Amino acid sequence: MGVIQFCCYIPLLAGHVHAQGGSLVWNSFPQMGALLMRSLGRRVDDFSFAGSPETLPHFDYELPLMSAPLIFGTREATIPSTSSYLYADTTASEQWRARLAGETRLKVGLAWTDSQAISAIRSGA
Repeated sequence: MGVIQFCCYIPLLAGHVHAQGGSLVWNSFPQMGALLMRSLGRRVDDFSFAGSPETLPHFDYELPLMSAPLIFGTREATIPSTSSYLYADTTASEQWRARLAGETRLKVGLAWTDSQAISAIRSGA
């Protein structure tokens, strides 16, 4: 997990890998494929959202994304914080903008959870 929280490390990781003459293959959850490819796909050499390592091309090293802060020696002052790095689908954004155009009440952003948490909520667990 932690894809959303730690994907800001992809540009830094890609820069490091490419500077060493390597290529970066990113494997993530199928549910995240469109968002991640749209937002960060140009930074990586190959992107897989099949979720299965067996489908990936040969690689020499594997780095769980949540380990990137440790690998890069991140401190509070060095957290990668470029401007926006995740981009919404423009068609979906326009559809929501039109749908909510007449709404005068406060509009609140995004809530994200994994499918296991949703299942637990729906089942009353």
